[in-house]
Amino acid sequence: MARFQAEGGRQLAEAEAGLRAALADAAALAAYVDGGGAASEAGALFGLLAAFAADLDAAHEENAAADAKARCNPDLVAYTGAV
Repeated sequence: MARFQAEGGRQLAEAEAGLRAALADAAALAAYVDGGGAASEAGALFGLLAAFAADLDAAHEENAAADAKARCNPDLVAYTGAV
């Protein structure tokens, strides 16, 4: 039982150190996004990042659809140079 407790304590200490590092990284990222201003709440920061990722994904899908349309229209391909 003592070995289990010692191993559990070691794993808990590692997890707590990882959490502290992640929180520090999140604070640094929030300060960067805020331009050095007041630190953002983690939820607001990750909401911003999630919205950006969703917008980027939507733009990628729009570009892929436009490329596919251009491939089907030889006049458009010649005009835009898209392939």
